[in-house]
Amino acid sequence: MKQKKRGFFRRIVGFTLLELMVSMVVLALLMLVVFNMLETTTKAWSQSTERVQTFKEARVAFEGLTRRIGQAMLNTYFDYKYRAAVPRPNERPTGYERKSDLHFISGRSQDILESERFPTHCVFFQAPLSFSLDPKNQSFGSLLNSWGYYIERNTDEDQIPEFLSGFETITAKERYRLMEFRPPTENFKVYSSDLKTRYNTEWFKNDVIQKAY
Repeated sequence: MKQKKRGFFRRIVGFTLLELMVSMVVLALLMLVVFNMLETTTKAWSQSTERVQTFKEARVAFEGLTRRIGQAMLNTYFDYKYRAAVPRPNERPTGYERKSDLHFISGRSQDILESERFPTHCVFFQAPLSFSLDPKNQSFGSLLNSWGYYIERNTDEDQIPEFLSGFETITAKERYRLMEFRPPTENFKVYSSDLKTRYNTEWFKNDVIQKAY
């Protein structure tokens, strides 16, 4: 900054071009640092919010899963025990054993559902959850439902909007999702004559694979 002296007084003339340029550069650097800090803080806040929301949704899902599995029932009873799984005519029983027409099946999904699309484990059971699509049945309490949970590896192709499906940059991504099997009580199949055999999986396997529930 230049100054001129006239007698006992000093008069400020102004800033030089170099001083202005240096000041602008310093100010630009300070603004860049501030904006970077704001961007980093905003991004961290958004990520934290998304994680909290994800954990909150997962907690709600697992609480519902635990509550429904806790309602699973087998309604066991004693029946004759035979040496073979299918007794011969007039075969004498060897004793009594506890049986149930209901099922609780848990294990590896690839073994039970017989498809590589379903990794990890799965569980299928019956519980008095009273889920029905028919308004006439909603007045009844403790109606039995087949229920189940499994992990499915699929894509989000069916969730991409139609106006974005034509873009090459929009591609379907594979995701792992926790799926819930819950057919209404009017589609209850367990008491069918061909499904009463032990460890039968036909009451849910075809519906899960074909998503017909």
